[in-house]
Amino acid sequence: MFGARRSGSGVREDHGRSGRKSAENGVADIFQEIDEELRQDRAAKLWNRYGKYVIVAALVVVLAVGSYKYWVAQDLAARAAESAAYQSAIQLAEEGDVVGAINSLGSLAEDANSGYAVLARLRQAGLAAGRGDNEVAVRAYDIVAGDGSVSEDLRALARLRSVALRIGTGDPGAISSTLERLAMAGSPWRLMSVELQGAIALRTGDMVQARKAFITLADDAETPRAMRARAAEMLKALPTQ
Repeated sequence: MFGARRSGSGVREDHGRSGRKSAENGVADIFQEIDEELRQDRAAKLWNRYGKYVIVAALVVVLAVGSYKYWVAQDLAARAAESAAYQSAIQLAEEGDVVGAINSLGSLAEDANSGYAVLARLRQAGLAAGRGDNEVAVRAYDIVAGDGSVSEDLRALARLRSVALRIGTGDPGAISSTLERLAMAGSPWRLMSVELQGAIALRTGDMVQARKAFITLADDAETPRAMRARAAEMLKALPTQ
């Protein structure tokens, strides 16, 4: 009998625990639903507040990528057109129309946005100098020399060629100042600049500086053979005192 009562009591206790557990689960479900609704409500409010900015940001990214691809395509097309224009100008020179080539290269140098602008300007200057039109050549070289977007080595080369064309007529002081900078150690145009220093010294009658320049060329192991031979001939012709 006692066992039966204990058994009945145990059943009632099990039912009680099950009821409490069901109630707890029900409450948990209610809170979960409330949390879910709150999350959805917050998400809706956040979207209403910031959604337009997300859309705008996405559009900006899309437009930026699209614009970049368009720019690349346009840049490649422009370079191809500039290359064709450059080759056409060179063809004119090879066929004997040097004036036409100079004019075409000048137009390309004005219009091009790539490295062809510098290349065209240097080639224009070279062709002009070759036919004795030093004014056009010097102007072209000076434009390259003054272009800050061009590498320093090319700008220095343009200065050197401009000076070389003006060595017999330009201001000796200005020419000497430019050559002094170009003849500094480490310059790729140092030896050519030293030779021109000797030439401008001869023009002004400064035999001491002329000998100094040509001795430098004769003694420098890096001096090209033809340049060293010219320096040796000049030293023979110059007075020793």
